[in-house]
Amino acid sequence: MDDRFPRYKAAGVQMAAVWGDRDATTDKICDLAEKARAQGAELIVFPEVIIPGSPHWIWSSPENYDRYVELYKNSVDIPGKTTQKLCETAKRIQAFLIVGVNERHGKVLYNTMLFIDRKGNLLGAHRKLMGTYVEKIIWAMGGGDSLEVFNTEFGVIGGLICRENLSNLSRHVLASQGEQVHAGIWLAGSARRGPHFSKCMEAACITHALSTPTYVIGVQSCASEREIEMFKLKGPGGWSAIISPQGEIVAGPLPEGEGIVVGDIDLESAIRAYPRRDETGYHGRPDIFKVLVNREPYTQELGEFSLHRKPL
Repeated sequence: MDDRFPRYKAAGVQMAAVWGDRDATTDKICDLAEKARAQGAELIVFPEVIIPGSPHWIWSSPENYDRYVELYKNSVDIPGKTTQKLCETAKRIQAFLIVGVNERHGKVLYNTMLFIDRKGNLLGAHRKLMGTYVEKIIWAMGGGDSLEVFNTEFGVIGGLICRENLSNLSRHVLASQGEQVHAGIWLAGSARRGPHFSKCMEAACITHALSTPTYVIGVQSCASEREIEMFKLKGPGGWSAIISPQGEIVAGPLPEGEGIVVGDIDLESAIRAYPRRDETGYHGRPDIFKVLVNREPYTQELGEFSLHRKPL
């Protein structure tokens, strides 16, 4: 953190995947990123595992290995042609992109979010630490090495995936590193569970915004008509919004279905909330509470690419 307190527009893109099709979904993301940029957004956030879509089947038929094969074949290598295309898009439109993907790492799948700067550099990634309930069937565990933030021209940026946004310890670790802008990304949960899922998401986003305090860009994916029919879902679902450090919804919320929410991030204005609610500074009490983080990766890395690179 330094003396820069920028003001800019950010966007959350609520979208449905072209389910099971990595390349078509990537093309759709790049197109929607351009549309968000045309509305003035310089930081653009996409939902959890939007490439190639939410694994809806695991909640009703977890041993459907045919679906798993389809998911594995359409997952994302890091680095690979998909990350290259996302990086090229970020550079072309001059925007910072945060994108949730199913990551394929050898024989293992991870639930991963990518952080790509406006120059087209893949700064790093965060792997979901633990799949929620039956998600453990398809996604391996992430490690503490990816609980990091990125010091950028848009402020100190971090993010968590779905239920992690309810994890007080995970949120504390990001906040303790000076996080100013938080991407909370979620899969198409309300398409399956109804509006209660979105109420929980809203509560989690506002809680993080108030207690840290940070701006939170909360983005949930929605389901396409094909997904609704294929997996017998309740509807398209969705809930996305931008929340200020005062806990106010400054953009959105978006109702069900696809759309883009755009709002102002004002990091100087955020300072007003620091003395009242900063859980890691004014109210942190490090003499009482100690949080230790194991920074070792959970798994052996393949090849020379490190999942996380040091912040710029």
